Amino acid sequence: MKRKILAFIAIIMIALLALSACGSSNLVGQWQGTNNSLTWEFFQDGTALRDGSVPHTWSTSGDRVTIHYTGSGSPALAGLFEFQISGDTLTMVSVGQGGATPAGAVHTFSRQ
Repeated sequence: MKRKILAFIAIIMIALLALSACGSSNLVGQWQGTNNSLTWEFFQDGTALRDGSVPHTWSTSGDRVTIHYTGSGSPALAGLFEFQISGDTLTMVSVGQGGATPAGAVHTFSRQ
């Protein structure tokens, strides 16, 4: 009985880990701004391109994505955003902790 309970708990934990990884993997792909002129392409390896050629890195923690500009040799914080994906729409709201985007700025994108 004890083994069955432990096996059940292990299955639940694996399922929760798989679900927690889904949010960031959904960010992977190309996104075209719908209320701005930006294009973002997020890659599985944690790199990103803004507007097709400006290099960045990205990482997620829960519902937040941190983006760093890497084009000048040493990474600089480009922005920290809360993000939500609904269907083919990405909404990013700046939380304003450093970076060039003011707090509360809302950017929306459609998946390409």
